[in-house]
Amino acid sequence: MRACGGAVESVRVLDGDIICRTIGGAAPKGLCGSGLIDAVALALREGVIGRGGRFNSPDKAAAPLIGKRMCRAEGGMAQLLLTDGRNPVYLTQKDIREVQLAVGAIKVGIGAMLEREGITSSRLEEVCLAGAFGNNINIESAVAVGLLPNVDRNKIRSVKNTSGLGASMALASADFYARTLEAAKKMQYVELSALADFQERFVAAMGF
Repeated sequence: MRACGGAVESVRVLDGDIICRTIGGAAPKGLCGSGLIDAVALALREGVIGRGGRFNSPDKAAAPLIGKRMCRAEGGMAQLLLTDGRNPVYLTQKDIREVQLAVGAIKVGIGAMLEREGITSSRLEEVCLAGAFGNNINIESAVAVGLLPNVDRNKIRSVKNTSGLGASMALASADFYARTLEAAKKMQYVELSALADFQERFVAAMGF
């Protein structure tokens, strides 16, 4: 769900059990982006899922209380109960697969850009995260699932609503607007699906 009241925005482990925080402190209704990435990272770290993204058996969970939260939906899909039984919110196998698809595409994109510049991620000077999702995501969780490159955390910073701020600055300053036009001329679009080995890269990138 979108980031509004009742959305689980943070998931962590405390005393061997899962603790969730919702936006506004309201009763949990679903997962928003930051909560979903936290939940997948937690599932990976706690042995709930394997590197391929599939659910393990409950006995593989690092903590017994977390293992007891693993169950199946009526249709048989594996899932993990994140909240209490009164207001149940689950992390499902479908959720994990959707995260893998998104992460896979982003990893291939990052890899393609680095290759075009002839560098590795270790040579990145800065990683900027824009928008509401970029400003609220847990950096460690994002790195754990592969959404962000594993670089020095001091190089990763949030830059707020860059599109809105940039548009406002362009309207307010002719000089800034001219600079944006010059920057736009230097930009290059890379069609990832046109890469000769895109499918192989994409499949490989979906693993955690």
